[in-house]
Amino acid sequence: MTEEAPAHPQPPYQEPKEQFDIIDLLLFLGLGIPVLLIVMSLSALLLKTAGLQIQGARLLIAQCIGYVALLPLLSFLIRSRHGVSAASLLRFGLSAQQISTSIFLGVFTALSVSAASVLLRTPPLKTPMEELLADTVSLALASVLGVTIVPFFEELLFRGLLQTVLARYLTVFVAIPISALLFALLHGPQYAWSWRHVLLITVAGSAFGIRRLITNSTGAAAIMHGAYNLVLFVALFAGKWAGANLPRAI
Repeated sequence: MTEEAPAHPQPPYQEPKEQFDIIDLLLFLGLGIPVLLIVMSLSALLLKTAGLQIQGARLLIAQCIGYVALLPLLSFLIRSRHGVSAASLLRFGLSAQQISTSIFLGVFTALSVSAASVLLRTPPLKTPMEELLADTVSLALASVLGVTIVPFFEELLFRGLLQTVLARYLTVFVAIPISALLFALLHGPQYAWSWRHVLLITVAGSAFGIRRLITNSTGAAAIMHGAYNLVLFVALFAGKWAGANLPRAI
């Protein structure tokens, strides 16, 4: 009677190691920026031709179409260079506890940044962003996109890619503030380059970066960012309805 060979146990699932390098980042930026600009420009032109005359809504929709157009490019680059899906390498899978904690931290960060804005005596500026969202349609659209698509792509770029690459070469203690500062500078023109706004956005970006570090999940940072934006949009709507100029950080 022959003995059956013992079955080999299945190895436990292990998430892919951090594999992003400077080549990944340069390829994505070098190819992605032209794609983004071309798609945004064409989308804005088509929307205007189709009769959408509200500038804020037109630019917001065109921006999101441009973001979505980057997904196939990113997926192709990651699949061809690393042989895995973008979702697995960027770690967008989350547990219910991670989601709820990220929402709580996003709300807490927004309230803390708003309090810091008061302490810094951030002046009420007539910023380009405020002018762009002057109409109700643009403001409502910005609110929806600002808690869904926009934080997803911004966290993908700044925490999922940039912070990961910088941490690989410079350590995470340098990567988090640098990626947060670049994130804030991206928003600088929207706030007329007010140094207080740039500083506060850098603080918020650092909080998102710490969340990405602790959870090892870009998805956790994206949800935290979305919850953060939701609080600020609620405050913006409240101020608009009350006719008051509430202090805003982003």
